[in-house]
Amino acid sequence: MSWIASAIIAVTSTALSIRTQRQNAAAQEKAQERAQAAEQLRLRKELTAKRIKEAQEQQAAARRIQAADKATKEARATAVVASGEAGIAGSSVDALENDILREGGTFRFGIDKQLEFNEIAGVFAEDNAIMASQMNLIDINQPIKQVNYGDALMRGVSTGLSIGTSFKK
Repeated sequence: MSWIASAIIAVTSTALSIRTQRQNAAAQEKAQERAQAAEQLRLRKELTAKRIKEAQEQQAAARRIQAADKATKEARATAVVASGEAGIAGSSVDALENDILREGGTFRFGIDKQLEFNEIAGVFAEDNAIMASQMNLIDINQPIKQVNYGDALMRGVSTGLSIGTSFKK
């Protein structure tokens, strides 16, 4: 009777071990799927926020350029009128106008260059975010421990034999 009980215990222990290992593997797979989906959503939100910020920066730069262009036109007009009222004409007025236009152009060039640098930095930031996300996904998607039938069988037999031996005593 004790050998039959030992065999039943061994088979039951083995079956339970296999079932538990399968459940653990399935739970780990589901957890990884959820974590992967969350990471992908996080990356999409990060990149969307970056693009919104870039669009805001471009709009702000466009407003600054418009304001600078308006100020340049007003300064030029004021200089021409003031020169005319003062009786100044010719190359002096032309030089003053050119100086005002140069200052406006320099300001506009600076804004355009800053936008260009921001765009380059944005590309690097986007690449960095994508690489960081890939590293997170690698961490998330570690191999799932699969069912070890041999180990489950050996543990089940060992448990059955231990209990069988205790019945004999």
